[in-house]
Amino acid sequence: MKLKILFLILTCALLVLCLAACGGEDTCTVEFNTNGGGTIEPVTVTKGEKISTPKKPEKSGYTFDGWYLDDEKWSFAGYVVTEDITLEAKWSANENTLTFDANGGEGSMASITVKTAEAIDLPQNEFTRNGYKFVGWAATKTGEVEYKDGAEYKMGKKDEYTLFAVWELHICPSGTHVFSEWVTKEEATCSSHGTKERICIVCEQYTELQRFSNSDNHKFENKICSLCGAKYIDPTGEEIINSIGGVSETFVGFISDESYLSEEEAVDGFLSNQLSNHKNASLLHTELNNEEIEALNIQNKLQNSITSVKKYTVSVSSSTECDFYIVECGREYFYYTVLPKNGEPITNSYYESVFNNEKYENCTFTKVSYIEVKAGLQKLTATITQTIKHADEKVLFEQVIEGDPQLMSQLGSTQNYLAAYIEIGENGNENMYIKQSRYGSWTESRLYGYSADTLAPFYDQHLDYTYFEKTDFGFALRNDNALRFYTDTISGQGSNQYLEDAELNLYAEYYVADGVLSGMHMEYSATITVNGSTQTTGGENKMICTDYGTTIVERPF
Repeated sequence: MKLKILFLILTCALLVLCLAACGGEDTCTVEFNTNGGGTIEPVTVTKGEKISTPKKPEKSGYTFDGWYLDDEKWSFAGYVVTEDITLEAKWSANENTLTFDANGGEGSMASITVKTAEAIDLPQNEFTRNGYKFVGWAATKTGEVEYKDGAEYKMGKKDEYTLFAVWELHICPSGTHVFSEWVTKEEATCSSHGTKERICIVCEQYTELQRFSNSDNHKFENKICSLCGAKYIDPTGEEIINSIGGVSETFVGFISDESYLSEEEAVDGFLSNQLSNHKNASLLHTELNNEEIEALNIQNKLQNSITSVKKYTVSVSSSTECDFYIVECGREYFYYTVLPKNGEPITNSYYESVFNNEKYENCTFTKVSYIEVKAGLQKLTATITQTIKHADEKVLFEQVIEGDPQLMSQLGSTQNYLAAYIEIGENGNENMYIKQSRYGSWTESRLYGYSADTLAPFYDQHLDYTYFEKTDFGFALRNDNALRFYTDTISGQGSNQYLEDAELNLYAEYYVADGVLSGMHMEYSATITVNGSTQTTGGENKMICTDYGTTIVERPF
């Protein structure tokens, strides 16, 4: 009897313990720990029964692997609940893509995959940019350096990220690069160009790359290689921009020659002499401290000591600004201009430093112009190649035109070939000799519109600083300024007045190396309606100016 009573007591005790474990007489509570995947409310289930699969949690940068009790994956289809439990979400980090953008440089770098929240050492930069040195990586195209080369990088939660190369203009300690001999990096083949490289032996950082062809291996028939199918490429045409080389500036600032009696007069002097389109410009100014004044490096340009310097910012439009400085020296005031920043209008002093005629007295100038005109089903094309050499008061000019005779006639030329040689005497008189076929004879004569001045590089009566804005390669004609340039160029040309109403697209890029123009690339198109007939005209100009100081011109006969 006593044993039966003891057994009943033990049975009741176990039953109480089981009921307590389930939080009630016959129910259990299941909680969910999402580990960062949001909130899922607990559920109550009758002891010994299964629970329904809860909604799938979501966590940015991760893939959900399932619910676990301790280290065992929970099966909602097969397991029953016998006690209060907490199910824990487990995740796998996604593999995200990290790409690298040259941001104006050249070369390629393979993308890499990195798991979310994983920290890695960035690969070494493989991009190059002629005239610049790599200083690190930015998270945006115009951002500042956030990661140095090889620095630790922690992957975020997004599928894709891009790091942009940040470049800094490289200036040789000697002031002028001294180059080694050209070294071939890749041989030219019948169907591809080769590349060669040379490096500055002073700074050992600035390099120049040049492409070259091996045309001797090609067998061209109608400008198509019968061996590889490659098209003939004129090295002064398609490849002209690749031959421009590096970009570098030598402009160090300009202090006004004239002094002014007041700060206001000096400001007006800058606006009148240096900045175009300044009407209704708004001005903001701040005074510089001594350290900022020294950084401008203008002390040695003024005879008197500097009393104060104010930085002015001119807001020419809602999107265009320009900085300049007013320098006070005793009772005199001067304006001081620096190298314009990208996007700013260029100043007259910067323009004059580049377009200084003395800089182009010894150089070789090559220009290729492609012109296309469409009217209905008719299409006319022409290519004009000009080479001009200047040296020792002598000019040698050569022009080759290939294209439709009808278009050539409209261009005012019926000759495929023309050459001119000019000698300038001590009294300034010019002796001109011309040749009107490649294998013809030179004769002393004159050509209307041709002279040593008009054959000078970049000669253009409409080309002045008011059209340009600064870029990282020099300056450019863009947007409204480009349209204004074109309109001014054709203005007053009689029968071409209808062009002013044309639907026009135009841009031009001017490249500056060592303070002089090394090249130009322009593209344009216009849709014109004349007497109910629509005509489309367009073209492309490519120019390169080389051999500064080393060009030789000899009498060709």
